[in-house]
Formats: sequence, C-alpha cells, structure tokens
Amino acid sequence: MNTTNLYSNNPTVERHVGRLLPIAELLRDPQASLSEVRRIQEASRRRLAAQQAEIITKQLELLVEQIACALRVEVDNHHGHRMKGRNR
Repeated sequence: MNTTNLYSNNPTVERHVGRLLPIAELLRDPQASLSEVRRIQEASRRRLAAQQAEIITKQLELLVEQIACALRVEVDNHHGHRMKGRNR
C-alpha cells in the first residue's frame, strides 16, 4: 500500500512532509541523529535568546515611554494648577 497516495491531497500532510523526510533520514543513523538534534537544539536556543532579547528591549522602550508620559502629565498638571491660581 502506498501511503503517499492516501494523504497527497491533504494540505496539512503536504505542509509537514518536508519536515518529516529529514527526520526519517536521521533515524537511520543514530549517531548522526544525536549530533543533528544537538545542532538543532543549539540553533533553537540561539533563536530563542535573540527573541527574548528583542522582547526585553521592547518592554524597556515601552517602560521608558510610559514614564515619560507620566512625567509629562505631572508637569502639565503642575503648570495647570499654577495658571489657574494666577487667573483668579
């Protein structure tokens, strides 16, 4: 029975076939599999670290912006009270 024909019209299966073929090849050579798994893990760790650094940077930018807005509001309120007092 040819399983390719069973699933070849399924878009979900088609999308994943490219990912599964390299895994099937790796399973034939356990030592190569282990080194490939380690390589993939290391690449994933680097990618995750880079993404986390981007997120932290964006969080810091937002925090600085939030502090700046709070300071502007406080300054505006402070000046507003002075002006009201002078107008009286």
